[in-house]
Amino acid sequence: MADDFFAKWLAAKHAPKASPEGAPPPPPLSGAALYAALEEDYWDAVDRGAEAVEVEYGNDVDVHEFWSGFPKPDGDRADLSVAKLEGVPYASDAYYAATGWNLNNIASWPGSVLRHFTVSVPGVTSPWLYLGMLFSTFSWHNEDNYLSSINYHHVGGPKQWYGVPGEKASAFENVVRRFYKQRLQEVPDLLHHMNTHDHLSERSRSAAHGVPVYKLVQEPGTFVVTFPQAFHSGFSYGFNCGEAVNFAMPHWIEHAKLANERYRRIGRLAVLGHDRLIFTLARYVDELDADACVMLRDELKRLVREDVVSRARLYADGVRDISSVVAPPKNNTDVIDAAACDYDDKRICAVCRHTCFLSAVACNCSQTTVCCLRHVNYLCKCPPANKYLIEWESKDQLDAIVDKVNKRLGDPGAAGQGQVSPDASPKPPPAAPEPAAVPA
Repeated sequence: MADDFFAKWLAAKHAPKASPEGAPPPPPLSGAALYAALEEDYWDAVDRGAEAVEVEYGNDVDVHEFWSGFPKPDGDRADLSVAKLEGVPYASDAYYAATGWNLNNIASWPGSVLRHFTVSVPGVTSPWLYLGMLFSTFSWHNEDNYLSSINYHHVGGPKQWYGVPGEKASAFENVVRRFYKQRLQEVPDLLHHMNTHDHLSERSRSAAHGVPVYKLVQEPGTFVVTFPQAFHSGFSYGFNCGEAVNFAMPHWIEHAKLANERYRRIGRLAVLGHDRLIFTLARYVDELDADACVMLRDELKRLVREDVVSRARLYADGVRDISSVVAPPKNNTDVIDAAACDYDDKRICAVCRHTCFLSAVACNCSQTTVCCLRHVNYLCKCPPANKYLIEWESKDQLDAIVDKVNKRLGDPGAAGQGQVSPDASPKPPPAAPEPAAVPA
């Protein structure tokens, strides 16, 4: 079907023109010239509405259900490392099964902050397959939780990519807001699930408004990597098969914080629980370098400060302290497994959709609803005395975790610096900067 569509499109749009009598026929378009012609066809249809074109796209195909284009490793992926490849013949199945370039292995590779997941998160810790045909489109987006992504082209027609650097993400969003005011009123979360028509026309509009849009053609056997917050989109030049997965290195922590705060502002459920991942990294802080430790320590202190200060404020307002009566199960940060994810799903803030990892507030009026400490006033209309605060970690336990990271940094006198007085004035966490206003 895909090859037939491709052949018919070329015959209808780009058949060689007749040559003068006696002259050899011109060669058919190929290579860069063919891609340029098909790219023009694509924008004629999408941006200028020249004609309606309907194509198929098999996206987000779980490799656990349909297999992967890479051989899957045997044994425990936690043992994967460069050292394990010594003596393994290059280009052998055994090498490809164990190399870090195998997309099935990236999440578990040394240095990955996702290596403590023992549960598969499709597309994030395990790859997705993508089956495309001529003009199959992946729409403008940046990755969940502002993760990086790596995309491998197994076989078939090339892919056309467009990209906007992460540092220009806000400017790109301004362009979308300017041209889609009505749609954004109807769909406030539009920026997180734009469809083909919504966003691909932004290629020309973004360029016209000073947002740099870069492009490349991805051939079979090559990787394309996107970095945190970078918007990207594109389409295929023929039938193809690709595979992609997210990844994150320790220095992604800064981007993780921005994504988490943004999701809380718009009430979007995150794919990865931010607080659980941060506290799991703290458990394995010895695996991090100094720069990553600083980022981790700062984020831990931010989370702990907000939580401890908010607890004191809520207790002063009359919310009940049940910590001496009921002790919920302590958070297990050894690994992030299915049990941990299932437990987190039961303590999602009803207002901002954030996982209540350190503490939560509930009310006698509901046996299932909880909220984070930021949004107690939106939980219900009951008086504070009807509400109670659930603590999964005590203040002393939280201080000890911050101190552990401080000690890893080797700062003289670092121990104790993570402590927060309960009566300290509230200090709201820094939020991701909002895009500048766009004139009408």
